[in-house]
Amino acid sequence: MRSRRAGEVNFRKQSQEMKMNMKRRAVILMAVFIMSMGGRAEGDVSQPENLALGKACKTFSTIEDWGWALEKLTDGQTGTVGWSSKAFSAYADHSLYPEFIVVDLGVSVEVDRVVLHPRGDGERAGKGFPKDFSIHVCHEGEPWQEILQKKDYPQPETRAGQSFSFEDVTGRYVKVEATGLRKVQGKHYFQLAELEVFGQKIADVPLEDEAIPAEALTVASRLRCENRDNPVGIDATNPRFSWWMDSSRRGEWQTGYRVLVSSREELLAQDKGDLWDSGMVKSDQSIAVVYDGAPLDSGKQYWWKVQLADRDGKELPWAEPATFVTAKMNAEDWQGQWIGANADTHHGAVYLRKEIDVTKPVKRGMVHFSGLGLSEFYIDGEKVGHVDHGPGFTTYNKRTQYLTFDVTDHFTTTGPKALAVVLADGWYALGSEPWGHNFQNNPYVDKPKLLLDLHLEHTDGTETVFTSDESWKWSKGEITFSWIAREDIDLRKANPGWDKPGFDDSGWQPVAVVDGPAGKLVHQKEPSCRIVEELKPVTVSYDKQSKKYTYDFGREFTGWVRFDTSGEDGNVIKITVVPSGGAHARTARFILAGTGGRERYEPRFWYNSIQKVVIEGVTKVPELEDLTGVLISSSWQPGGQFRSSDDLVNWLHNAARRTSINYTTYLPNDASREWKAWMEDPQNMFVANCYMFDAQTLYERWQWDIIDGQRADGNCPNVAPGAFFDNFNSPWWGGCIAWVPWHWYLHYGDA
Repeated sequence: MRSRRAGEVNFRKQSQEMKMNMKRRAVILMAVFIMSMGGRAEGDVSQPENLALGKACKTFSTIEDWGWALEKLTDGQTGTVGWSSKAFSAYADHSLYPEFIVVDLGVSVEVDRVVLHPRGDGERAGKGFPKDFSIHVCHEGEPWQEILQKKDYPQPETRAGQSFSFEDVTGRYVKVEATGLRKVQGKHYFQLAELEVFGQKIADVPLEDEAIPAEALTVASRLRCENRDNPVGIDATNPRFSWWMDSSRRGEWQTGYRVLVSSREELLAQDKGDLWDSGMVKSDQSIAVVYDGAPLDSGKQYWWKVQLADRDGKELPWAEPATFVTAKMNAEDWQGQWIGANADTHHGAVYLRKEIDVTKPVKRGMVHFSGLGLSEFYIDGEKVGHVDHGPGFTTYNKRTQYLTFDVTDHFTTTGPKALAVVLADGWYALGSEPWGHNFQNNPYVDKPKLLLDLHLEHTDGTETVFTSDESWKWSKGEITFSWIAREDIDLRKANPGWDKPGFDDSGWQPVAVVDGPAGKLVHQKEPSCRIVEELKPVTVSYDKQSKKYTYDFGREFTGWVRFDTSGEDGNVIKITVVPSGGAHARTARFILAGTGGRERYEPRFWYNSIQKVVIEGVTKVPELEDLTGVLISSSWQPGGQFRSSDDLVNWLHNAARRTSINYTTYLPNDASREWKAWMEDPQNMFVANCYMFDAQTLYERWQWDIIDGQRADGNCPNVAPGAFFDNFNSPWWGGCIAWVPWHWYLHYGDA
């Protein structure tokens, strides 16, 4: 009995093992079958659905010819030529202008895999597949989420689909963005036969009701004075205050305001306005509320804040305080004298310096200066302020602008200090006109000059003022020719350490006290021009016949170039900047000092429209990293943002934004030909600029330029500042004397 039972147990064990082995074999066979069908092996035995099949696509560019077509991307056919990009095919690097494919899946889905099928036509199968690309997913109207990125992806050798799996991500749109392309028949293209997207459809998530806090918070925010945030340097005797009303309460509005302005921060903290307390004014006005308090002193910091009343008349909490700093409130407040070189520099830059001794600790330092035509101010070798090409160009016999900076951080210690200024011609000392309008004959044109007041407020309550006067010295230097359209640099003539204490200036000459411009001195209103972006070229090539090297940035920008090289003493290098299209190229001379190390050409008072740069005369072979493009603009403060689920619309918006940045230095002007502010430009770009940038002070300043150029008979100029008239003048140009203030009022509400 025992042996029979044991045999039955063995039989059962063998039967169970056979059943288990059969199950394992079945599972393995099923998994192999599913994988061969391209599906998932995690319990899903059905073939996965290509969610992109038949769906609409959008691309940056498309060749609609020779068999290529956009609709072929999602037609289910993988053995064809399919789709091809078109734009900027001369360049492999598309990081600035990515070629992209966006497929609209129609509904929200969970995406876990994208398959890209290379072109499948004969011997060219596998070609056109991008080298650098990324895959993105997003919902309607939301930012793209990058799912994966590939760099130096191998070139497929066949038409076999390239599968890219990732963790589930939800969205409606899938984008493939290519930034590095390969050559196909001599051009760079992004080419695919088919785009497939795999995943699972999901139900739309219903919108939730907005949660409204029981105690909704309402307060004033973004307090502005003279249309600027915490401005340093205003000369309005009755400045204008503005603010926003922030509230989480639906349908809220302002029914009243109370403004306090104080001479000391601690007084404002006690809700005391010793200069002005408007009291609670019943009004919904939040723009250009005019100061109506005690007279403001020059060069002082003031504190202010605002309290609002809500729609029920309830007084709300005080806003966070803001500040403003006055400049020179009256012409007689200036203590310095206009100074300049006592000899002709033949349009080379003027280098000015003075050493001072600070004997007492400094609580606060302020400098006000106007360096004409263009200038830079240094303290102990450090440039003051993020300003390039300042102050802004005006009709100098009507108005001349100056700048104000807080320089307290430059006086953290006592002892000797060096004040240094570089003056360049700009428009004020113009020697020749870049475009035939004879601005060099304008009545204000004169030699470069400086007016400067430096105020140091000490911890003991006293003040020391250092000014521009006959005690300063001047010399020539490395900038041997300075023009708005060109700048030559000879490093053999540099004065190392000239802007620092202890420099031996015994060989420098005394300055001359000169007459200043006839125009009224006003503080600069518009945003200062500054460096916005630095760019690297995408290619550099060599022409054996001309022995010239040509850099190409692959895009156009406004600014200058920084070039590093090395060579012998006296080596003359020509640097030519070329705008898009090739016309109006400008050439500068760069002479090396032969130091044995790397030497740099970088102008500071010149700008041009640039796409290519031609280098001639180098002894060291230039490389890509030797050249940098420096983009400058006055349009650097965002005024608004835009995005959509349509990449083409986003690209168009970005193109408009970059065009405006390139076109605006002191005012909108053409940096490839004339460098002047034509009066029809507001009608072309005013609305776009107001939405994209904080352009309020720029267009306010331009209104004064039109008035400065107006003739006695009422006729208004084609070009302002500088004032130019021609026979083409019409309401499209001179009529902007009415058009600009009216539209400025409509957009900004400041009457």
